[in-house]
Amino acid sequence: MVNKMLSVLITFLVLKYGYVILEHTAEGHLSSPTVSASNLGKGNHLPLQQVVIFVLMFFIIGGAFTVGAVVGILVFLFLLLSVPATVMILALEKNILKAINPLTWMGIMSRVGKAYFVLYGFLLLLFAGAGIAKQLLAPILPTALFAMVATFFSGYFTLIMFNLMGYIIYQYHEPLGFDGVYEFEDSPETNTGTAAKTEAFLSEINILLAEGMIDEAKKRLKQALAEPDNFAQYGNLDYHQRYHKLLLLSKDKKEVLTHGEQYITALIHSTQSSSKAVYVYADCIKFKPDFYLSESEHTYQLAEAAQSQGKYDLALRLVNKFAQRYPNNPDQFDKRLPKNPAIPKAYFLGAKILFERKHQEAQQKKYWLLCYVNFQIIR
Repeated sequence: MVNKMLSVLITFLVLKYGYVILEHTAEGHLSSPTVSASNLGKGNHLPLQQVVIFVLMFFIIGGAFTVGAVVGILVFLFLLLSVPATVMILALEKNILKAINPLTWMGIMSRVGKAYFVLYGFLLLLFAGAGIAKQLLAPILPTALFAMVATFFSGYFTLIMFNLMGYIIYQYHEPLGFDGVYEFEDSPETNTGTAAKTEAFLSEINILLAEGMIDEAKKRLKQALAEPDNFAQYGNLDYHQRYHKLLLLSKDKKEVLTHGEQYITALIHSTQSSSKAVYVYADCIKFKPDFYLSESEHTYQLAEAAQSQGKYDLALRLVNKFAQRYPNNPDQFDKRLPKNPAIPKAYFLGAKILFERKHQEAQQKKYWLLCYVNFQIIR
């Protein structure tokens, strides 16, 4: 009895949070809503109304089968197809009378079009996936543990379904007449506005990716990064990150390397994200092992970041042959220092790594000598 009550409670909470996710996604938000008392405390009637709709459908199907098997099957299939529509109507209208109206169901289907049937196919796959997962785990898990795992799978797949339905509402909010989508300002004046604009733009990119328009998504991101940004001199880091991932996915070697330096530069100049630059550099050298940055100071800072993360081989790779790659002072107006002042710093870092971390005495002496010689030259 206790287990059944607990199961009912968990199902109720999952449905409640599912509606929270659906509405949150429908408004155009990328991140999941927090699981909080305020979120779970609102909309208590929606899961109950959904249960009422399911019970009503059950009786309608039963009545249809009393008329005849063919009629019963047709009614069953139609009602089954209408389940996502009832959920979306409840979320949009908060009105059970509209949610049980077949004309409203068909209105949702016609406005969304073929995407509704694609959604329905995905929902069936998710539903089947949860069942298959439970069937595979049932023979190998103890009964008590299986009950917990099965509940988790059911809840997890249910929340994904609600998220998908919310995404459909967001994507088709205009034909559906849903005006709850958050409108972002075109010219934000605060950091909050910038974050909102970023979220809106990345939502558009997600839509393009969901529709398989990867090239268009890459084009939009590249254009966005080329536009001047008063709040990010070297480009929006979120845009950079998404563009970099898409380039890696499409294995666009030339653009990976071109954008890689831009992204690394932006990360180096970001006080909170410089450590990520090391990972971007590691991605780039997979495409071109002798890839290096064009600016010596950026290379040195990247080597420092690699050293601080314990990636000593990568740091040594960056400072190796530093003087050959960056012989001249980047400041062309400073005639007093024709040699690059970053050279001794780079070799000092290399010597330090070889001495403290690699314990390679011969190599570290070589770096100490290079450091000393170049320091004497620039003095």
